[in-house]
Amino acid sequence: MGYFKAPNAFGLHDLHGNVWEWCLDPWHESYTERPHADGAVWDEENENYYQNDLDSLRSLLSSEQNRVIRGGSWDYVPWYCRAAIRDYVNPGDRSSIVGFRVLCERPRTL
Repeated sequence: MGYFKAPNAFGLHDLHGNVWEWCLDPWHESYTERPHADGAVWDEENENYYQNDLDSLRSLLSSEQNRVIRGGSWDYVPWYCRAAIRDYVNPGDRSSIVGFRVLCERPRTL
């Protein structure tokens, strides 16, 4: 059980408000021209090939494009502590309020 005793609507605890979370996507002003909605990385400069190509993924991770961050942090007002909030930072910047979430894929069941 998490620090806050009540889980969110998905049954998860303590997911918002820790640090802004790095996302792989380069920054876009809006999602109105997004080419797909399947969770693949949206990067027009490299023809959106990052979901399955390890070399392309390495290229994106080493680029200097600003990256999306989501979710707010402990250093912001509570309204910013939600997944719908996004901003951007340069990959070379360091901060105590920006981090990443470690996750693993759920095993498949038949």
